[in-house]
Amino acid sequence: MKDEPVDERPLPPELDPRSGMGAAPRRRSAQKPAPWVKVVRGIAGVLSVLLLAGAAYGTSLMNRAHSGSGTLAGTEGEHNSDRLGNHEDINILVVGNDSRAGYTQEQLDQLSTTQEETLATDTIMLIHVPANGTRIRVVSFPRDSWVSIPDMGSKHKINAAYVNGYYSLPDDAAEEQRQAAGQAYLINTVSQLSGLKIDHYVEVTLLGFYDLTNALGGVEVNLCAPSKDPSGDSGADFPAGKQVLEGQEALSFVRQRKGLEGGDLGRIKRQQYFFGAVIRQVLDQGLLDLVNVGKLTNIIDALSGTIRYDQNLDPIALADQMSNIAAGNVEFMTIPLAENYEEKIDGMDVVIPADQAVLDKFFDTLSAEGTDDDAAGSSAPEAPATVDPKSVTLDVYNGTEVEGAQQTVADELSAQGFQIENTLTAYTTDYAASIVQYPAGMEKEANTVAAAVPGATVEESDQVDKVLLIVGQNYPGLLPEAPPQTETPAPEPTEPATAADEGCIN
Repeated sequence: MKDEPVDERPLPPELDPRSGMGAAPRRRSAQKPAPWVKVVRGIAGVLSVLLLAGAAYGTSLMNRAHSGSGTLAGTEGEHNSDRLGNHEDINILVVGNDSRAGYTQEQLDQLSTTQEETLATDTIMLIHVPANGTRIRVVSFPRDSWVSIPDMGSKHKINAAYVNGYYSLPDDAAEEQRQAAGQAYLINTVSQLSGLKIDHYVEVTLLGFYDLTNALGGVEVNLCAPSKDPSGDSGADFPAGKQVLEGQEALSFVRQRKGLEGGDLGRIKRQQYFFGAVIRQVLDQGLLDLVNVGKLTNIIDALSGTIRYDQNLDPIALADQMSNIAAGNVEFMTIPLAENYEEKIDGMDVVIPADQAVLDKFFDTLSAEGTDDDAAGSSAPEAPATVDPKSVTLDVYNGTEVEGAQQTVADELSAQGFQIENTLTAYTTDYAASIVQYPAGMEKEANTVAAAVPGATVEESDQVDKVLLIVGQNYPGLLPEAPPQTETPAPEPTEPATAADEGCIN
C-alpha cells in the first residue's frame, strides 16, 4: 500500500456502473435490441419443435399447428449441403425473429420492451437428431461468431447473415421474399460452418416464449446461489434454490448477462439449462401423452402466430425421430472456440471459432454414442490470461454498506502483491457482486484482479483509464454469517449436460 491519506470520495456517477451514467451498462443504440431478446426467442423456438412432436397424437391437432405455423420457405439451396456425409440425420436450425411488427402497446408493456425495428438474430441453435437413435444434441452458436457468409462472399458476425439477406433484394421485393432471402443466407452460413445440411428451419418471437412459460404454468429452475443483475438491465433478482418462473420472471432469468461468469457464454448456459427444465416440465405434465391432448391443444393455440417453421417440416415424422426426448436424452453444447477467442475486428468485439478442422471433427461426432473428448472439450474457453499481481495498479471502491470494506479488501489484495492507489466509496452501496472495470488493452490485468476476488466479473469500459474494483456483497467475509436455515440449502453446482440433469446453475 502507498503511505498516503485514504481517498474516501464517492465514485463519480459517470464512472459508476450502477448510476445509469457509467461504463458498466454498455449503451444500446435505438436501433439495436437488447441481446436477451434473441436468447429467449431461441429457447422458445427449440421448444416449439418439442411441442409439435406431440401433434403426432392427432391429425386435427397437427393440422391446426401446421396451418398456422408451417408457412416459411423450404431450406433447399446451393450452399446448404451435407459436406460431412451424415445424410440420414436431421438438423433443425432455430433462430429468433426480433421483429415486433403488429405488437400492441399492451403486449410491448407486458414484455417490457419497445417497438424497435431490427432483424438481428442473436440466438442461433442447431438441433441434431441422429438417425441411429443416439442422444439428441443441441448446439449453440455465439451471436458474435466471426464466420464466412457464403452469399456475401466475406466474413462477418453470424448474426448479420439474416439481415444482409433480407436487404439483398430490390426495394420492390415483397416481405415474404425478403424473409426467405434472410432465411437462406443464415441457413447457408450455418451449413457451410458446420458441414451439415439444414433440413428444417424454426423461427419464434419474443411473445412466443412469454406465452409458452405461462401456458406451462411456470418452469422450475434451481439456482446454486442468489443471482442479481448488478446493472439492473435484465431485472434478474432471484434467491438461491428451487423456484418456479413464468412470464416476465422467466424472461429475466434467461436475459441476464451481467453478473454471470463468461458474459454471453454464461447466458448461453442459462438458455440451455432453461430448455432442459422445460423438457422436464413437459414430461412431468404428461403433455405428450394421448390423455393430455386437450392441454397440448391449449398450448399450441397460445403459441399461434408466434412460432413459424418451414413448410416441409412434418410434425408426425419429427415425433418419431425425436423419441429420445421422452427419456430426457438431450445434450447441450456450444461450438468449439479458438484458444484466444475474443478479438476486435473493424471496431467490433467478435468471437473467433476454432479452426475448420476442429469444427468438422466436432460436428461429425454429434451422432456418436458418446461425446468426443477432444471436440467437446474445445467448446469450453481456456482460462483467461493473467499477469503478475505486482504489475497491476488499481483503485478499490466500496459498493456495499459494510463500513471500511474497501480498505479490508485493499489490504488483502496488497498482501498478494497488487499495487493499490486509492480506496474510495462507490456511488451506490447495493452491489450484489464485485465488478472489475478496465480500459481497452488491460484485460489481462483485470483478469488477474478478478481471479483474486471470488465471484467478481470483468467489464471493459471506455470511461476509465485504469483498473478499478467495486467490492460487492458477495465478497467473502464482509457480511455476517446468516442464521441457520430451516430450509434445505441449495445444492452444490453441477454442470447441466442433459435434459435429465436436475442440478443447479449459477
